[in-house]
This record gives sequence, C-alpha cells and structure tokens, in this order.
Amino acid sequence: MQIFYETVELLGCLLSYLFTLYTSYIFFNYKSTLYKRISLLLSVVYTPLAYDLIIPFSNTIVSLLAMFFVYIVICICFNGNFLIKAFIVLVYNIFSVCISNLYFSLFSVIFHVSINELIAGRNALRSCLILSLYLFEIILLFAISKIIKRNATAHYNVLELSITFLFLLIDFVFAIFSFLILFYYPNSVSIVKIVCCSISILCVICALISIYLIKKLNEHYLHNIDNIAIKIQLDNMVEYIKNTQNSNSEIRALRHDMKNKLLAYNSLLQNDNIDDVICDIKETLSLPSLNEPLSYCTNTPFNILIFNKAQIAKGYGIPFNCKAIISPQYTNLKLMVALSNLIDNAIEHELTEPKEYRNIKLSLIQDINSINIILENYISNSILTRNPTLSTTKFDTIQHGFGINNIRTLINSINGIVEFYEENSSFFVQIII
Repeated sequence: MQIFYETVELLGCLLSYLFTLYTSYIFFNYKSTLYKRISLLLSVVYTPLAYDLIIPFSNTIVSLLAMFFVYIVICICFNGNFLIKAFIVLVYNIFSVCISNLYFSLFSVIFHVSINELIAGRNALRSCLILSLYLFEIILLFAISKIIKRNATAHYNVLELSITFLFLLIDFVFAIFSFLILFYYPNSVSIVKIVCCSISILCVICALISIYLIKKLNEHYLHNIDNIAIKIQLDNMVEYIKNTQNSNSEIRALRHDMKNKLLAYNSLLQNDNIDDVICDIKETLSLPSLNEPLSYCTNTPFNILIFNKAQIAKGYGIPFNCKAIISPQYTNLKLMVALSNLIDNAIEHELTEPKEYRNIKLSLIQDINSINIILENYISNSILTRNPTLSTTKFDTIQHGFGINNIRTLINSINGIVEFYEENSSFFVQIII
C-alpha cells in the first residue's frame, strides 16, 4: 500500500506542474507547438524535484526550487513579459496554498477533526482528500479560464459548458464519496482503500480528459471555420471568373458593334453625309454612362469578394457603394468570412425595405496599425430595439450564414473588435483589427 500512496504523491506533484502550465496558458500563448511539447516533457524533471522524499531539503526550499523551475520553463516556452510571468507563477502558488488551506479547514470543521489527523502521514484518507482537492482546483481553473477567455478564440455555448461543469462536478462527488468511505470506515481492508484511491485517481484522469476533449472540439470548430473560409473564397473566385468571362464577351460584342458603326460612318463620310454622322454621335453621347467599377481595390481576394457581393446587391436593385484601401499582400480568411456574412445580412435586410430607400455602403480602410471596416445599410425601423442581442431567427444557421455570435467569435479570434449601432435610419457594423 505504501507504494500506492507514494504514487498518489507523485501524481500530485505532476498535477501541480500541469496546473501551473494551464494557468500560464490562460494568460499567455505558447511560442510554438514544439515549445508546448517541451514544457510537457519537462514534467519528468519537475515531478521528482517537487517530491519531498527525493530532495533532501525542507518543504519551503523544495517549494521555492519547484517555483523557480516552473518560472524558467514558462519563460522559455511562452510569449510575454518576464515580470508578468513571475507574477503569474507567484499568484498561482499563493492561490494553490490558499485553496488547500481553505479546503482542509473546511473538512476539518465539517468532520470535527484536526487538519493533522486528515493529512498526517501517507495513507488512503490523505490520498483521497488530496485527489479531491486537485479535482476542485481543476474545476476552479477551468471556470477562471472560461471567464477570462470568454471573448477569445474559444467557441463554447452555454449547453457545452454546463455539460462539462456537470461532468467535473460528478467526478468531484465520486472523489468525495471515496473519502467519506475511508473516513467513516478507517479500518477497512486494503482492497477497499485501493479501490477508493483508484476511484479518486480515475476521477482526476477523467476530468483532465474531458477538458482535453472539449478543447479538441473547439479546435475542430475553428478548423471548420477555416474550411468554410476557403470554400467562400473559392465560390467567390468562381463567380468572379464567370463575371469576367461575361465581361469579356460583352467587350468582344462591343468591339464588333464599334467596328460596324465605324464602317457605317466611313461609308456616310465618303458620301458627304456629315450631318448624319454628327447626329448619330450626339445620340450615342446622350446615352447614360455605365459607372459600375470592375475593381474596388488592389487586393485580389477582397476585390473578388466585394465585386461579387456588389453584383448580387445590384442584381436585386440595391445600390452598393464601396471605398476600399487595403494592401495587396494582406490576407485574412476569417475576416473575409465575417465580412461576407455581414454583407449577406445587409442585402437580405434591404430586400425587406422599400426599393427607393435601399442602400448599402462599405468602407474598408487599412492604415499602418489597423484595419477599419464600416458597413452601413438603410433601416426603416430600429433593429437593436427589437433584437438587442441580434440573435438569429433562422433554424439552419449553416445554410443561412454564421449569425452574429459566430461573427463576433471570428473577429475576436483575430484580435479584433466588432460593434453594432444605429444612426439616422442606418444600421452600422464597425470592425477594427
């Protein structure tokens, strides 16, 4: 049994290291996937370093050595300021100590025993209590990470988070149940102690696996976003090629008509019918000119996107005005997905407005430090008053666009902000990156 208890102590050291990395990940980003793997592999160095039976020093010195080692790992593997990293390591350790003291004090009060009786020596009771403590810390850290990163790249809905927290809570209840069995039946046979400790260990492992799986679901979602972005870009390119081919056909037809007209002019001039030629020229000049641009900006992907949306809008009789200044080298698929969906939303709304008031304006300006996008469309009645959260009313959001919440997620994932406001019978969407 002693080997089993020492294994639990080693597992506790390992979890403490992983929790510190997870805390750092809440506030910083890994430099690369390689550094992430290195930080995980270095756990084989930290675990024996923090294990009090291997390092022949007092607990205080062992804790300080472990903190310094974790700080070095975080400095090497994460981006960010060194002083802030030191502050994060210090705050986490204070947090961990405080939570541990509160946790043990709570159990001491509930069961009317001293803290020393709960955690003295290596035994099954201590093992279950420590494992339940780590489960409690997992729940707290997961909750903190979701609160702090609620506007970051992660995409979770309330149901997903509720299920995850429920799963973690059930794990915690099982771990506490194992502790209660050992507390009220301290003279249980060894097999009971092993089973109870094993249940606690499995609860911790299941909790870590559940967090890992929901992280993978988020990565899968973001991967789907990238696939959708590429699909939209390909669809836009196909439409652009079709429009270009139609334009080329029209140009060839125009050249043919011009040739015939010039031949007619030549014949009339040879017969001294100058007045007829002048009259026909004046009639041609009186025709309304076509002001539709073929190019909105020098950035090919964004030009294709804007051109196609302008064609769709004008096909519905909606005036579409655009001013775009953006570097030819700039690429951002997620921004294109968001902009494409926002323009689709604007076109869809304008179809509900009277024809004489329909209008869409797009401004896309890039300067040295940022990109500022303003999309404006006419509204006869306030949208924000009727639907402040701009929640979608469509059942199939895949076939009918992302919806505003997903657009916010996309913009937040590229470190941008998006705002919606109304002014003078116009609805505005502003994106700043």
